[in-house]
Amino acid sequence: MEIIRIGVESIDTLRALSIETFKDTFGAENSEVDMEKYVNENLSREVLTAEIENTDSYFFMGVIDGTPVGYLKLNKGDAQTEKQGAESIEIERIYVRKPWIGKGIGGLLIDYAVNFAVQNHFPRLWLGVWERNERAIKFYEKKGFNSFADHIFTLGNDAQRDVLMELKLK
Repeated sequence: MEIIRIGVESIDTLRALSIETFKDTFGAENSEVDMEKYVNENLSREVLTAEIENTDSYFFMGVIDGTPVGYLKLNKGDAQTEKQGAESIEIERIYVRKPWIGKGIGGLLIDYAVNFAVQNHFPRLWLGVWERNERAIKFYEKKGFNSFADHIFTLGNDAQRDVLMELKLK
């Protein structure tokens, strides 16, 4: 798999990938109304373009034989969804397309995030994960992340609890 940084020239691909993976991940356990509200408010072309153009955010796409298989969004500084300080970088989004789940893509994206953090002198990597996403929580724990707090993530009109997890880097 090749991991490439993407910009506004890839907005349509990123948007399609974002919507597909978000709905596949959370659609079965949430109402269609809440899902559509979230997608319309957070994954629109305009919102994603603004996020890509934010100099404190980074989007990376995993590609196999020209096919996007997953993506990663990292935030530093003021772009972090929870202010964790200048020494921290956040994985705000990490998603893998359904056909590639369980094939090591998520691990490669996490490893890429860890390497990015180390190369850019961030001693701490953190993320939020829905408390009901047990598979993801176990995956992050296996990668060395530990829970340190929680926060509310609003999906449509539904306030949900996210577990915040961190990985301290050397």
